[in-house]
Formats: sequence, C-alpha cells, structure tokens
Amino acid sequence: MKRKEIDFQCPPNNETALHVATRKQNKEIIQMLLLHGAQRSLRNADGQEAYQLAETKEIKDLFKRQNSFRFAFLHSVCKTTPLFQQKIKCESCSLVNDDTFYEWELIDRNASQKALRFRRELKPSTSINKKVLKQKLYSIKKGYITARLQDASVADGERINDYFKRALFQQDPHYIITAYTICQNFSELLNKDMARNVIHDLKNGCSKFSCDCLYSTEDGTKSITNILLHHSTFQQFSFKGEVYRGIVVPKNILDHYKVGSCIITTTFLSTSKNPAVAQVFCDKGSVNSTAHSFFCIYEILDNNRTALDISKISEFEDEDEVLILPYSAFLITKIEEGQETTKIYLKEQCLKNMFGSDESQEHSIKSTACPMELVDSNLLDNMSEILLQEDDNIRPRSKTTPILETYF
Repeated sequence: MKRKEIDFQCPPNNETALHVATRKQNKEIIQMLLLHGAQRSLRNADGQEAYQLAETKEIKDLFKRQNSFRFAFLHSVCKTTPLFQQKIKCESCSLVNDDTFYEWELIDRNASQKALRFRRELKPSTSINKKVLKQKLYSIKKGYITARLQDASVADGERINDYFKRALFQQDPHYIITAYTICQNFSELLNKDMARNVIHDLKNGCSKFSCDCLYSTEDGTKSITNILLHHSTFQQFSFKGEVYRGIVVPKNILDHYKVGSCIITTTFLSTSKNPAVAQVFCDKGSVNSTAHSFFCIYEILDNNRTALDISKISEFEDEDEVLILPYSAFLITKIEEGQETTKIYLKEQCLKNMFGSDESQEHSIKSTACPMELVDSNLLDNMSEILLQEDDNIRPRSKTTPILETYF
C-alpha cells in the first residue's frame, strides 16, 4: 500500500486508517500503520489526531518516539555519516567531512556580529510567494534531499523524499516540519550540515564552487531555514516563553560556558515546553561515568521567529516541541552546578538586522536583559564594533559567488 493511500482522509469525518485503528484500540494494526510511515499529525473533522483517540497507556505508548535523543544533545552520538564517502574534497580549506564534532553554537566576542550577517543573508528581497516557495522546495528536494539521502536508510529515505514531494506538489511548507519531526536521522543530518557549513564559512571563507561540503548542502539548508524564518504560514507558530533542553557531554566540554557569555545558535534546536520531557531524554543519555547532564532553560522574549511552537504540527504532539531557529542569540545569565546535573539559564538577546529603502544596512541589538546582566557580557563588549564597523569588514559569504535571490 502506498503512503498516500495509508494517509487518505475519508469523508465525511476526514479520518485516516490510523484514526480508525486507534478508535478501535487495535494494537497490531496501529503498529503496522506506524511501521509503514502513517502520518500522525493529520487531524479529523473534529480536529483530533489519531493519538488523541487512544484510551489506554498501552495504546498511547505506541505513538511515542522510541530510543530518542531529540531533546538531549548527546556528544557520543554525533558521529557524522560520510557524505558520498571518498567523493568529498574541500580544495579551498583544510576542513574535511569526517567524524569531526561540529558545535551547535558560537561563543566569541564577535558572535553577535556574525549572527547579524547570517540573518541578513537569509532575508529575502521579496515575500515568499507561491513562485518563490516552489523554487525553494525544488532546490531542497532535487538538490539537497536527493543527494543527502544517499546516506539514509531505505525506509527513512523514502519517507523524507515523500514528504518533500508532497510539500512541492501541494505547495505546503508544513511538510518540512513533518519530515523534521518524524525522522531523527534526517534532523540530525540537517543540523550537522548547518553547523559544518557555518564553520567552513567562518574558518576559511569557503565558496561552494570550490568546497564540495558547501556545494552539496548549502543551498538546501539555507532554503529550509529561509522558509521557516520568513514564510507567512509559520508566523502563527511564533513562540514566547520558557523552554527546556538537555545536554549530555563530558563535563569539561562546556567549560567555556560562563555567566555573561553570548551564544549564537547555528542549527535548529529542539526544545520542549514541558521540563519533564527534556529531563527524561536528558537522563537517558547519562550512561557512563565521564558524561555529565546539563539542563538548559531558555527564556524566549521575542515572538518574531526566534522559535516556533510546532507541538500541534509535529508528528509527536506529546513532546510539546518548540523549535529554536538558527542564528538566535542568548545570554547566559546563571549557572547552577550540581553533582549529577548542572542547570544553565539563558535569556534571549533580540538581534535585528534592518534594511533601508536604499539597501543600506543598519545593525541594532535590542537587549532583553537587565543592565546588570550585560555588564560582563561579550555582547556589550562588542556593541561599539557592531554599531561603528563598516560592512566591508564583515566578510560576505563569497565575493565570487553570484547571489540567486530566488533561492536565498
């Protein structure tokens, strides 16, 4: 049976086979449908997902993610899958696509300036209309997905490819969230590519025409980020509030985390509105004596696409997921060290990159922290540089690379 047949919503109730099986509490059929990739987030005429029709814990547990590290950044599992095996050759830089561990954040005195530059490059010249969306989705599917899924399992590859095919034909960007939440291998792959691309850019100023790592992934990752940051359909999911995430790493890995440091995210970060969810995943990662659990509490104060509340469109609604978008800035305001778990409190710093009608650039930082929190921060140290430095000191991604406005 094809996936579109499995997910067919039968009128008048608009229920899928998964809805019917769950309503009848049929464990075997539910397992079979989920195994074959039934879409969990589809809602019937009453606005219910199949999960909401489960009456017992046994049936509800069938819908939960198994063996997940989604809300726990596990250093031990971050081994990069080889892309095209021996085909990758970065002729313009010393970086290679091996098992290098790429950080998901930047901490340095110029971090805010770099975040402004990356956000500026992702700002579309026009709104993302149907034509632009189609071009971006085509770029993602034909360029990034087709190439990158050579490293995925057959089952994962078919699922992800199918969701992006639906997104393209139906002109529905919600399927990006479906793909991101249904398959951990895909979300992990996407985030590693994003982190690696930032390092390639910042370390040696790679061009995608001379660096295979960038050539094979940059267009796709930027298009995905651009859609989530700027497409109007996601504005309704903008989130303000407190969210949680676990980090399980050797304790000295985060020695550079200091109160007053400013962190810029370089990837998508999955967090949860429910601290219990993040804590469970965090605990699962603590499996050896060298690992230490860090519990991060993010305070998000700007509802303009710093983070998206995707809990209602995620394939796993029970996770209460909030997705923090790339190039968001957070100030570490407090660190509470514990024997088993260290708590890190982070408050959003609202970065704004504004363009005048003459395309001149004005950089500004709107701090949401109180003055005392900023006294020792790297963000404040760099404030004058950001306001006074001319743009020619901010290296563009590649002065030899033509900018295709329809894609970026």
